[in-house]
Amino acid sequence: MTKKKKTSRTSRLVKAPRRFLRGSAAAASLIAGLFAAASALADDTALADRALQTAAAPIALKPQVTIDSDLVHLGDLFHGEIAKADVPIARAPAPGEQIELQAQWLWSIARAYGVAWNPRSTLETVMLTRESYLLDATKLENLLLDGLAERGMDPSSLAVQLDNPRFSQHLPTSVAGQLAMGQLNHDPRSGRFAADLRAPTEDGRLLRVAVTGRLLEIVEVPVLSRRIGPGEVIGPRDIDWMALQADRVAANVVTDPDDLIGSSPRRGLRAGQPVRVSEVGEPLLVEKNQMVLLRVQTAAMQLTAQGRAMEDGARGESIRVINTKSNTVVTGTVTDTGLILVTPMNATIGN
Repeated sequence: MTKKKKTSRTSRLVKAPRRFLRGSAAAASLIAGLFAAASALADDTALADRALQTAAAPIALKPQVTIDSDLVHLGDLFHGEIAKADVPIARAPAPGEQIELQAQWLWSIARAYGVAWNPRSTLETVMLTRESYLLDATKLENLLLDGLAERGMDPSSLAVQLDNPRFSQHLPTSVAGQLAMGQLNHDPRSGRFAADLRAPTEDGRLLRVAVTGRLLEIVEVPVLSRRIGPGEVIGPRDIDWMALQADRVAANVVTDPDDLIGSSPRRGLRAGQPVRVSEVGEPLLVEKNQMVLLRVQTAAMQLTAQGRAMEDGARGESIRVINTKSNTVVTGTVTDTGLILVTPMNATIGN
């Protein structure tokens, strides 16, 4: 009995919808009308959207973006008319760095801010680059020298030797021209220094760049502006200057240009090189194997003879000469070009 009752109830439950459908023609007609109205509304909305897209410029993604700010704004990422273009949506990368924004993130941003853009594929990305001011070693050294000049030091007599000669740092573009030396600690004995450069940033913070190294004393020494061979006389136009570290200038290097002008190299000297004292002297008036005139002169007489120099000689130097007539060797003093003065006690002029 229980089984039959369950079966009867089930049958009634299954058949009830059939009786409702058959007896509800008006309801079915109403539902059909609602679907038709919804379809017509969707068509009208689609037409309105297409008309709006036709009237306004389509929204497009910017594949390459360069910004100069701490923040990324909505208008930085899309082309077209965007109502909230100035709204910041993310922090920018560090100066000089770049990041790649993926399609999924871009789509979520577009949906959140009502931007009519959909990615065509997951390959659509934006490469976002932050502009920067590149502070390299050369700029850093110049800034330090400017700071030393403000402290009363002579930058022309100093050179900066950085502990990191390959120093390079990307900074916000707003600090260009604003960096100045802040604190400076310097040991004159060793030349070691520690300093920091400072500049205000756009957000009111104080940017600092720490740097360490040595301050070197610089001196200028005279060098030759061209190659000069033995026997040539060095003139004022042959002098140039070279800056060297003071602790690298040897004691025997010529530091006064007057010691070079009017002198002559003992051997060929190259241009642009420091000159040692021993490498120059008075111009040679007699060269080895040169035929010269020997002169013996006293208050009562003057004798001359021909000779051949056995060595080079400058004015005032004593050299040995062979008397070509007597074939004897005498010692005389160079007094002029090709002229040797022999004292009477050393002279053997004739036979």
